[in-house]
Amino acid sequence: GSCILQKGSVYGAAVAIPQIARSSGWSGTMLALTVRCYVFLVLNVLLQIFLMSMIGEEAGVMNNFAGRMHLCDFGASAGVAESDCDGRSNCIGPSG
Repeated sequence: GSCILQKGSVYGAAVAIPQIARSSGWSGTMLALTVRCYVFLVLNVLLQIFLMSMIGEEAGVMNNFAGRMHLCDFGASAGVAESDCDGRSNCIGPSG
C-alpha cells in the first residue's frame, strides 16, 4: 500500500520525519528535526484551540446582542436635574 502525506503541512512532517529519523538510526540531526516537528505540532494544536475558544467566546457575546451594537444612554440625561427624572430608567447612570 501507499500513504500520501501533505507536503506543506505540519501534520505530514510529524508523521514522516520520525519515520525517516528511525530509518537513519536516529542521527543527531534527524533527532533534532523530529523534536522540532513535534514542537511545531504542539504549538499548532494549542493555537487552534485558542482560536476556537476565542471564536466561541465572540459568538457567545454577539448572540446576546442579536448582532446589534449595544448603545448606552448614560449621557442622555446630561444637564437634566434629578427632579426631572421621575424614576425613568434612562436617568440612572453607572453610579446610581
